[in-house]
Amino acid sequence: MVSITIINTQKRHHTGASFLCPISALHMAVAGVLFVDDMDLMHIDTPQFQPHTKVHQEMTRSIHNWGRLLIATGCALKPEKCSYTLINYKVRPNSSWKYANFSTQPECSMTVPSSNGTLCDIKHLLVTKAQKTLGIYMQPDGDYKAHLDYMRRQAQSWVDCLKIGQTPCQITWLGITLQLWPKV
Repeated sequence: MVSITIINTQKRHHTGASFLCPISALHMAVAGVLFVDDMDLMHIDTPQFQPHTKVHQEMTRSIHNWGRLLIATGCALKPEKCSYTLINYKVRPNSSWKYANFSTQPECSMTVPSSNGTLCDIKHLLVTKAQKTLGIYMQPDGDYKAHLDYMRRQAQSWVDCLKIGQTPCQITWLGITLQLWPKV
């Protein structure tokens, strides 16, 4: 599988994330999350404090490396389907923290390589912006309200369709089992 080869190359270039379990002391390295043609690259650099510009440089290197390796296999990233989130925290005077907002800083823009050799801009998502990935609305700050709203709309739409018809109990149960539950 070509994707596994690219992920292993990413790991060899020290991109991705490294986690250490405090209980078992097991170490795990992750370059990204992959499902068929959907890839979520990760770049987490926590051994020492680094300014967001340095983290952004490393993220750019990782994304460009992934894109060039993909092009070498005859594939390419689709810029319109790509996005990124740069996450950092600002400490308030009372020692609480909040997410930093880099969306208005031009030095935090991101590009992906294209098969014709140019670099294409990709969209920058805020930490509070939900994105649908693999059927689930997720956002980096952990708020699942967008996905719960989506599930509620799916269920309401199904119920509205069911109200229109006069269906027997067995058909309704079959609809719940085979249509509603897979949607939500």
